[in-house]
Amino acid sequence: MAARLRNWAGDVRWRPARIDRPGSQEELVACVRRSTMPIRVLGAGHSFTALCATDHQTIRLDRLNGLVSLDREPKEATVWAGTRLRELGPLLARQGLAIENQGDIDTQSLGGVLATGTHGTGARLGCISSQVLELTLVTGAGDSVTLSRRHGERLFRAAAVSLGSLGILSQVRLKVCPVYRLSEVRRRVPLDECLARVAASAARHRHFEFFWFPYSDLALTKTLDRVPAEENPPNRFRPFLTNLLLENLAFWLTCQGSRLRPAWTPAINALCARTLDEAEYLGPPHRIFPSPRLVRFHEMEYAVPADRGPDCVRELREFIIRRRLPVSFPIEYRYVREDDFFLSPFFKRDSATLSINVFHPNSYREYFDGAEAIFQNHAGRPHWGKKHNAGPAYLRRVYPHWDDFLHIREELDPGERFLNPHLRELFLE
Repeated sequence: MAARLRNWAGDVRWRPARIDRPGSQEELVACVRRSTMPIRVLGAGHSFTALCATDHQTIRLDRLNGLVSLDREPKEATVWAGTRLRELGPLLARQGLAIENQGDIDTQSLGGVLATGTHGTGARLGCISSQVLELTLVTGAGDSVTLSRRHGERLFRAAAVSLGSLGILSQVRLKVCPVYRLSEVRRRVPLDECLARVAASAARHRHFEFFWFPYSDLALTKTLDRVPAEENPPNRFRPFLTNLLLENLAFWLTCQGSRLRPAWTPAINALCARTLDEAEYLGPPHRIFPSPRLVRFHEMEYAVPADRGPDCVRELREFIIRRRLPVSFPIEYRYVREDDFFLSPFFKRDSATLSINVFHPNSYREYFDGAEAIFQNHAGRPHWGKKHNAGPAYLRRVYPHWDDFLHIREELDPGERFLNPHLRELFLE
């Protein structure tokens, strides 16, 4: 029996019968061809669901990392799917290049990011899968298949966000751009004022998001915009101690206080909202996009139509206050442009995403269940790597190509080699 594995949050644990760590395309193909059991792939293990858990075979992609090739004209980079985002940024920066957008967590593997539709924020920017030009999959038969919009577009639109259920993603060809500089500005504003002008703020900035601590009347807005090389805001780079102490150690202490004394939560959150870092930073994208996340949590996220996002926040506020829930984590609100991937939460719909979190020792069920009812009432689509209870009947209603994806899944994996119990609950009625 192989070693015991776990996800980042620590609440999903499994012990596969076998673990393989191929170091090349040929070794990956050989692993699949000689296998006689179901397979799940593990990247960074940052999913909050049991997406990777299996009692059978786990294939880890951590040795399949780094740049495979680089074409400067056109600007395209082929990258191993096991590459972590925190590795990809510096690799590209050394070549004078960058990716268009990413989220504020960079510990995930590229393959996991694409499989789950992970994203950053920006009303004119899509999820990270929208930066993909070509995918290489290893099928259940052990064949390598290369997909793009010019070659196998239908399969490409399914494979770009697939939950790892169509095969093993080994290489990704990405569109990249010349490295640029971002100016980050954080400001505290009244929540109601933030909600009233949220669409205008998203339209005005390249990247816009805000955080709101329940029970507080303040939101922290965060904008990122490209700046010319000669422009120099006050702080050139985000101070390490600010991130480490204020965003992690101090926040961990407030979460512990809320856990031990739930009645203190409104006062603690009000204090947090009034002491949030209001500042400006400047740097290359791979330094500005990510923020360290050392305090562990459980997370749910839904993408709703962009114009319904503010109402979701208002309804969440009312629900939390009515139930007196001791929610110590802020709600994160972002924007993502529409795409055309069959299982993308942003399929043919500009979206607002709402992320809710619970400190990892605490129970999340009442909060998540109530929030999920609100999100689904607004036709929300769940983030595939985060907790949700959406079943096939609901998913078929909100994903117009749900059945098309299932047919492609049967076509590429007729033996159901890439399913586990979690995916069977989603796909098989």
